[in-house]
Amino acid sequence: MHTRPFSKFPTEVFLSGVVQNKVLNRTEKALERIMNGIIFDRWFCGHYHTDKTDGKVESFFHSIKGIV
Repeated sequence: MHTRPFSKFPTEVFLSGVVQNKVLNRTEKALERIMNGIIFDRWFCGHYHTDKTDGKVESFFHSIKGIV
């Protein structure tokens, strides 16, 4: 996936000039429902331009990871 589920937002990298309550999060909320309804090992994404692991959800920006 390109982005993270709603509950896995990396709020520490949000842009300070963007009013977050004005941002539409329909995709992230839909992904939240999907995440809660499936069993998965890892969720990879890169939307937030950060390297961060939050449970099974991993964001990549500067790092590269082989998937086998």
